[in-house]
Amino acid sequence: TSEIQELTHNVKEDIGMLNQKLDALERRAKGAGPNRNHQAHSFNVVETLRTRLLGVTQDFNGALDVWTRALEQQDTRRSLYCAGQGPGTHMPGQRSVPAPSGRAEDLEGGPGAAQAVALQRGYLASRAEAAQSVQRTIGEVAQVLQKMAAVVARQEEMVQSICHDVDSASDNVTAGQDDLLRYFHHISSNRGLIIKVFLIIFIFVVFFVVFLA
Repeated sequence: TSEIQELTHNVKEDIGMLNQKLDALERRAKGAGPNRNHQAHSFNVVETLRTRLLGVTQDFNGALDVWTRALEQQDTRRSLYCAGQGPGTHMPGQRSVPAPSGRAEDLEGGPGAAQAVALQRGYLASRAEAAQSVQRTIGEVAQVLQKMAAVVARQEEMVQSICHDVDSASDNVTAGQDDLLRYFHHISSNRGLIIKVFLIIFIFVVFFVVFLA
């Protein structure tokens, strides 16, 4: 039980450390990149890593829940077994206990029975403490899950906003290119008219300079 508690504590610490590193990576990704496309890619990478960590945390929480139920079932069976034994029930091959003489030791079944009861109580207390520790860990992991789910939702909204801005910018660039092409075609179609106008202006200038100067 102590080894499982230590392992549970280590896994919980690792999950918290990874979550902090992902937060730092997210803050670094906000101001990184020369353009919106690079930022969107960075946020996608962070969201993928956080989603995987969220899945691992959910699996860990489920394992803790299963282990807690197993502990409760074992304690229930042990309690039923101990209650079914009773003070007058003896295991096969066990010597019968003499009639009580009125002393406390005889009333409780002798020193061996008192020691067994003390050991049983200590065992049940340790199992109850282990179950409470696991339940506390489950609560802490559940809080981490809620925080991670909220962060993933915010990142998804942010990525969608960036993708929408990128799409809008791409549409604007395409529309501007189309306008430039239409203007170029319009100018190309009127090139002959422009040449004629400049030629007429040149003729009038030459006429005024040669004949009227």
